[in-house]
Formats: sequence, structure tokens, C-alpha cells
Amino acid sequence: MRTWYSLEDAELVTLLRDAYGTQIELEGAGEGIYSILAEFALHHQYYAIVQNASMKKEGDIEVIRYYPSQNQEFELENVEDDEEWENISEIYDEFMYNKLADSSKDQDE
Repeated sequence: MRTWYSLEDAELVTLLRDAYGTQIELEGAGEGIYSILAEFALHHQYYAIVQNASMKKEGDIEVIRYYPSQNQEFELENVEDDEEWENISEIYDEFMYNKLADSSKDQDE
């Protein structure tokens, strides 16, 4: 049985951004330049939410899982499991909602 995570389980990280900046080039089926929108660690699993230019127009995202190494190189893979993809994308949605709500509160003060 798969564990379902929530935002409270997620720790924001910046491993990919620290290594590559705000954009990353992916190879394979979805090759191209992607913006790194967010990164999370969930119980020793690392995920990134990425988006290329055509996805941005449609409001779509991609969820990738990555494995850090000691020499700042990463093994990246698309999340193929629908339940895992949905869980991580919901955490991202909740994170963005909270970020927007916090920003709105700051403007009211």
C-alpha cells in the first residue's frame, strides 16, 4: 500500500537550483529546457515540479523524482505512477495556495 503524503510531510529544498540555477535541461521523451518551480523532500525522496514554455501556456506541470549524489550530479526520472504524480502535484498546489495566501496577508498588513 502506498503512503499518501501531505504538505506537512514536505520539506522545501533547493538542491537542483543550487546546482543548475532556475532552469534545467531534460533529455529523453520530454526533452527541452524546463523552469524549476519547486523542490520537496519527502521522507528521503526528492521531487521537483518543472515546466517548459508550452506547458506554461497550458498551465501544466511535470513532476520529476531525483536522486542527489555527493558530486552535485543528479539522476532524474519522470514520475510515471499516476497516484504518486497526483499526490506530489497536490502538495505543490497546496504549497502555491499557501504562498499566495501568505502574500495576500502581507499586502493587507
